[in-house]
Amino acid sequence: MSRAIDRVAAGAERYCAGCCFWADEGDNTGTCRRYAPTMPSGFPATADDDWCGDFEADPEVALMLPPFDDED
Repeated sequence: MSRAIDRVAAGAERYCAGCCFWADEGDNTGTCRRYAPTMPSGFPATADDDWCGDFEADPEVALMLPPFDDED
């Protein structure tokens, strides 16, 4: 599990690692696939703990998070 997913599980902000548009490339880095590639090198590279305003939760990441306990 990545550092960002650990932070999401702890209730932190929403990061690239938890976004449905992010493609994990390993070593806590990946590429944003929100839009067609516009850079000469392809899709923009991001760290797993980067963020933007286009975040949409990835259902597969949500399944990896611990269940919410609202009995506290």
